[in-house]
Amino acid sequence: MAAYYRAQLPSTALFSIAGHGLEVPPNSMEGIYYSLETCDGALSGITIVLMPPEARHRVAQQCLILAQTLLAEAPSLSFAHLVVAQAAAVLDQFETLQIALVSSEATSGELVWMAQRRTSLALPKLDRLSHTAQASLFRDIARLAQSSVGRPALADIYLRNPDWRAQIVEVIEGLDEETQQRFVSIVRRQDS
Repeated sequence: MAAYYRAQLPSTALFSIAGHGLEVPPNSMEGIYYSLETCDGALSGITIVLMPPEARHRVAQQCLILAQTLLAEAPSLSFAHLVVAQAAAVLDQFETLQIALVSSEATSGELVWMAQRRTSLALPKLDRLSHTAQASLFRDIARLAQSSVGRPALADIYLRNPDWRAQIVEVIEGLDEETQQRFVSIVRRQDS
C-alpha cells in the first residue's frame, strides 16, 4: 500500500525520499499508472532542472528501477519505456535512452502526448542517434504533424529550435499535401 500512496504524492515528494526506492505499485493498472505519472512528472518538470545533481540522480535512478521492474512483467507498457527514456536522459545513459525511445514508440500506438515527449527527448540528441532511433523519431514527428493535437506542439518545437527545423521539414515534406499545409498554417499562426 505504501507504493500506491507514494504514487499519489506530487512528483516533488520523490526528492525527499532519500535512500528509499520506489516500491513496485500494486498489481492494478491504476497503481501502475499513478507511479509512472509520478516519475513522469518528476523527470519532465522544471523541478528536476532546479534540483542539485545528487537529488536528480537519486530520483532518476528510483524511477528507472521502477519502470524496468514494471517492464519485466509487462514489456509492452509504453509509458514505462518512456519513463526509462526520461530517467536515462537524466543519468546520461545514452544507449538505454535510445532503446527506450524506440520501444516506447513501437508500443504506444497513436498516443500523441508520448510522441511529443519522445520528440523533445530525442531531437537534442539527433546527431548521435542510431538509424533505428532516428527512424523512430521521424515517425513521432510525422505522428505529431498528422494530429490536430500534435501539430501545435510540433510547431512550438519548430519555432523554438531553429537548429532542428531542417529535420522537421524533411519529415513534413514526406507527408501528404494537406498535412503539410496544416503544419505551415499553424507555424505561421503561432509565429505571428
